[in-house]
Amino acid sequence: MSTEAPEILLSHYLKTLKLPTFQREYQKLARLCATEGVDHVGYLTRLAELEQIL
Repeated sequence: MSTEAPEILLSHYLKTLKLPTFQREYQKLARLCATEGVDHVGYLTRLAELEQIL
């Protein structure tokens, strides 16, 4: 499996689930959370909050 395959699948799933903010923001937020030491639950919570707001 190429390194692009997971991102292509994720993009497809997020479109299907109608989560445009997730699709637009997940990479940027992942980098931010990594630098802040935020765990996966915190990352997903922030991402879900953005989806609700935007």
